[in-house]
This record gives sequence, C-alpha cells and structure tokens, in this order.
Amino acid sequence: MKPDDYFYFFTPIVVVAASYLFGIATSSYERKMKAYKERYDNLYIPFMNWLVHYPLSWINPRKYTIRERQAFIKLLLDNSQFMGKKSSKLLIDFYNAHLDLDEFDIRKNQNYFKSPAEYEEQFYLMANALLEESTQVSAKLKLPDMPATISAMYNRRVGKL
Repeated sequence: MKPDDYFYFFTPIVVVAASYLFGIATSSYERKMKAYKERYDNLYIPFMNWLVHYPLSWINPRKYTIRERQAFIKLLLDNSQFMGKKSSKLLIDFYNAHLDLDEFDIRKNQNYFKSPAEYEEQFYLMANALLEESTQVSAKLKLPDMPATISAMYNRRVGKL
C-alpha cells in the first residue's frame, strides 16, 4: 500500500469524526446558552424589575410592606431552580429572616424584635448575590451589563450593596 492509499482511506474517517465532535461541541454550547437565557429571563430579569419598580422609592428593605415582601419571596421561591450557587445557599437564611419578620409584623411577636435588621441584612446578601450572578450570566450571553448598573444605582440610593 502506498502512502496515498492511507491518505485516501483515513481522510473520510477523520472528516466524519471531526464533524461528529464539532456537532457535539456546538450542541453542548447551544444547550448551555439556552440554559443561561432561561435563567436570565425567568429569575434575573424579574428580580431586577422587582428591585427597580416594586418598592418604587428604593426604601430600606425593613420598611417594605408585607405585600412587597410577599411578592419578593414568591418571586425567589417560584424561580429558585434558576439560582446560582451563591444565591441558592442564601435562600434558606433569607426565607427564615422573611418568616421572622412576618412573625414580628403580622403577629406582633416581640420575641422577634431583631427580625427587621436580620431581614435587611439577608435581603442585601441575597440581592448582591443575585446581581453578581446575573452579571456573570449577562456577560456569557453578551448582553448589556444591566445588573451592574442597577447595583450601582441601588448602592447609591440605599448605600448597602
């Protein structure tokens, strides 16, 4: 067998294998981008919209009404499957702080007098984590860095993030 025969024999095999591997890599990339887009659309965009529009006056989180707090915790719980590592670790503590503040506000239980400060702290931790994660996802999706802009605005207004 001449060297040309090896070339003619192996070239189609190499081309088919390379095409197959390229197709797998492309579909994997597309699945990742689709997952990032789903996370961004279902969790991060609604969160940023809530942060900008719902409390309207960008007041301190401990001064949110019960209705505002309920809307926020519902948003987080309904979309918790889209959370990143940092925010998902904070979710239980934030939820507990939310329940404690409800106990203090709704039931007027004075045993929870520290709950407004704890809720505020947990809110800022959660908001910061969600904004960090959404910044990373928006960069991967090559979207404008709206999370960093919102974080800077919120930080200026409230002074915590």
